[in-house]
Amino acid sequence: MRFLIDISDLGSPLPNKYKRVVRALSAESEAGGGIVIEIADGGQCIVSAHAPSEILEPVWWHVLPCSRFVSLTCSGRAIKLLAFYFGSKFVGKTLTYQRKTELAWNLAYSLEIFTPSWRKCLAEFLEVDSDLTRNLNFFHWLGERGFITHRTFESRNRGVTEPVSIEEGDILVLAGTSWRYDIEALQKLKKANGLRLVCLVYDLLPIDYPSLVTVQQRQQYKEFLYGIGRIADLIITPNRFTESRLKTFLAQKGICSAVLATVSLSSVSLMGQGSISQRLLDLGLQGKKFMLCVGALRERKHILWLYALCATLRLHQTGSPLIVFAGPIADLTIIRYLASDPAWGDAGTFIETPDDSELSWLYQNACLCLQPSFEGGLNMAVMEAINYGRTCIAADTPSAMEASAGRAMHLPYDEAIWAGAIQSQLQNGDSLRMVGASLMPSQTTPSLLSQIRALIEEDQLFSRKKGSVAVR
Repeated sequence: MRFLIDISDLGSPLPNKYKRVVRALSAESEAGGGIVIEIADGGQCIVSAHAPSEILEPVWWHVLPCSRFVSLTCSGRAIKLLAFYFGSKFVGKTLTYQRKTELAWNLAYSLEIFTPSWRKCLAEFLEVDSDLTRNLNFFHWLGERGFITHRTFESRNRGVTEPVSIEEGDILVLAGTSWRYDIEALQKLKKANGLRLVCLVYDLLPIDYPSLVTVQQRQQYKEFLYGIGRIADLIITPNRFTESRLKTFLAQKGICSAVLATVSLSSVSLMGQGSISQRLLDLGLQGKKFMLCVGALRERKHILWLYALCATLRLHQTGSPLIVFAGPIADLTIIRYLASDPAWGDAGTFIETPDDSELSWLYQNACLCLQPSFEGGLNMAVMEAINYGRTCIAADTPSAMEASAGRAMHLPYDEAIWAGAIQSQLQNGDSLRMVGASLMPSQTTPSLLSQIRALIEEDQLFSRKKGSVAVR
């Protein structure tokens, strides 16, 4: 049984916590004789890839040697990035290849209006047809913005990548968050090579919360789920709520060919000791009492709602700690709004895309963790807060309550209730350190790949006759 782990998502320009899942699966698979692969052109071509540690992951927003993003409009940022990138193109030694690629994707993210003509020009400008990673990233980025694209990849510079020889019984695991897979191409690949398919579906947010995405994106996600439901041998979800919801969604279309099961992602959540970095020192966090909210700065995370609540508490209650937000920037308007508030810096601060060491230190030193997202799917931050022994106040959504396993305080979307709970917990002092905090994920949960292997072997999923959805 050989696992092929698709790591295309690691090259995505989007920084997200799901990459930790892909990276963990990749390491586990390689240790057991599997290989990591990239799926080019939606499934037409599978190639072996670099080791996960060598996959290029752009460091967002730290590229500019000039003023920070809070003082830049999108157009102003794009102009500066454009100037730097032009310099890198015509003066070869100005920037390294990695830094040049970082600049390219920062530039792409600065263009909020992306017409078809712009797409064509930018594709040529970024030279996506001459580099496999750029090709995948570019069309991945377009796909997640609802653009339906048809493209071919011209193999002119693949570096160390080589076509994969697929063997009968190989298991392809799709664990990223991309919607770009060509279902028809994957189905042909399965039939031609005896390949088996496992797909991880994290949530149904685009379906259940239409306001979060465009109409086109929602339809695209629907078609992706329908397609995966028809051709996958096994679909795994991170919680039983998503599993049940997906089963119902597929049943409405009469799709019941795949086996559905739930696995725990605790083994891939953050663990270990952290250390304080220079930028955390510069923010004066050492020795300071603070609350922590981990997650991307986007509207559905209710960042502004939480900041306003915490700023009010700090204004009216002496000694109330500041709120620290940590995560990638998904919506520039949020950081602009925070930066324009007179109380910002005193009532709250922001740490952009902290690395694992910084994030571990933040969890270890926070007096309270807050997760107010009421449209959540995975809730990795809830699991991590509990792993580090922090008291966590979170939304009362089914997935959040399942992630905490009863060890967090779950509240409805009510400002007065949240304010009262925060004040009450802050007054508890030492009780904020939870009993049982030493139980780290590695001690309590099997590795993710071993859980998948057990599901396959226990139920003989790939040899049984299909016809009904088995829900564990």
